[in-house]
Amino acid sequence: MYLYVSGGKHIHRDSTKRKEEITEALNGNPEVVFTEESAEPDNDKEKLRNLLAAPLILFSLLLWTLVLKILRIPFNSDQKLTNEITHTQDVEKIKVDRPITPLISEARILWLFSNWLIIAIVVFIYSSVGLSSAMFVLVLFVFILFLSFIAATAAPRNYAIAMNTMQAVKENEYKRGVLVVGSEHVEEVKRHISRASNQIELVEV
Repeated sequence: MYLYVSGGKHIHRDSTKRKEEITEALNGNPEVVFTEESAEPDNDKEKLRNLLAAPLILFSLLLWTLVLKILRIPFNSDQKLTNEITHTQDVEKIKVDRPITPLISEARILWLFSNWLIIAIVVFIYSSVGLSSAMFVLVLFVFILFLSFIAATAAPRNYAIAMNTMQAVKENEYKRGVLVVGSEHVEEVKRHISRASNQIELVEV
């Protein structure tokens, strides 16, 4: 199967160029679109455990999701791009990313320690200095924690995206497909696919 990996910003002004690149790379429309969305549902029990272990991470992820949803209203997004391709051309869409819950669970002790250390520091600053200083430290540390979580989970997510894509190709007889991901995932995902699959030929524009 010919596969084009389309990487870009999750939120953007115009999807026209990316759609043209996809068509050009595949010499036609794709038969399947692989998306950077969770391929399986989160486990509710794991969600509860992670809420107790890593409340700040879950809060920051929830806030980030909300911001993205708001930005999708005036702007275009990867989600709109994939929906346009699949709805207008009757193309199958397959989700290939990992859910968030297992990513937290796999390093729960680390995230538990970092979350509650930050909370303890913020409480200490609040009791000794005041609310404004405590809020500043909280926002700063949560931002750093969020970036740390994104960086720490990039590798397992990239691997999962590549493996799930290859598995879907193995189980179906697609001839042309596109994988739509954020630009930060492109190189590592392509490297995994090129090393592990003889059924997929990566194409470039």
